[in-house]
Amino acid sequence: MIEENAEFDLFWELTLRGNNSKEKYQKILATLIDVLKNGKLSIGAKTNSGFGRCELQDIHVIHLDFNNKNDVLEWLKQEWQKSDYQGEGSEWKMEPYLIENRTFSIDAKFAIKNSIIIRAYSEKANMPDSTSLTSAGKYVLPGTSLKGAIRHRALKILKTLIPKRILLKIRSIAYSVLPGRI
Repeated sequence: MIEENAEFDLFWELTLRGNNSKEKYQKILATLIDVLKNGKLSIGAKTNSGFGRCELQDIHVIHLDFNNKNDVLEWLKQEWQKSDYQGEGSEWKMEPYLIENRTFSIDAKFAIKNSIIIRAYSEKANMPDSTSLTSAGKYVLPGTSLKGAIRHRALKILKTLIPKRILLKIRSIAYSVLPGRI
C-alpha cells in the first residue's frame, strides 16, 4: 500500500520514429503533463489497485536526437545536460488537447449496522493473527472491499426482484460478452 501523499520519481521515455508526427506527440505529451500537473488524472483508476490521483511537481522534458552523438551519450549516461521544458514560464509552448470531464461520483453517507474489519495479517509470531487494515495510522477501507460489498448487495437485490429464470438468462448473456468477469 502506498501512503497518502507519497512522493516518487517518475521517468517516461517517448521514442519517435521517422514516420511519427513530432507535433502530434508533443500535443499528447502536453496533455499528459497538463492533467498530471493539475492532479486531474488517476493512475490505475480502472483497475482494483492503482496510485490514485497523481500530481507532477518538477517537470522536465528533454528532447534527444539520436542522429546526434552527444544526445546518444547523454541518453546512455542518463546525465541530462539540457531541458526543453521546465514547468511554467518555459520557452517551449505546448498546447494540450481539450479533454472533456467524464467523472462519475457518488456523494453519500453510510452507517455500519454491525461491525466491519478489513484484515491485515501479521507476519510476526508475537502479534495477533489479524488486525484492522491501517495506513499512516488511520483505518482504511480499500476500494476493492467496498466494490465487493456493493456488488454482493446489488446481486441480492436482483435475486429478490427478478425471477430466477430471467436472471440466469441475463447472466449467460453477460458471460458470453464478458467471460470470467461476472
